[in-house]
Amino acid sequence: MRAAMPKADTDPIATAEGHDIARFTWELGPEGGEAMVVGFDVAVLTPDGRVAKVYGFLDKVPAGV
Repeated sequence: MRAAMPKADTDPIATAEGHDIARFTWELGPEGGEAMVVGFDVAVLTPDGRVAKVYGFLDKVPAGV
């Protein structure tokens, strides 16, 4: 996404944690403008708190991207 939109800004908008899972909701769009892409990532953590896996999900994507 960064290559397609080099001047876009990414903002985390919410986080939730529990046990060995962390969820991050985020938006990507021009600074001060409407988000063009919205999604969330789910991170699976190791017992010592390091990131083992990350799964990304896109909720809103502009046509043609």
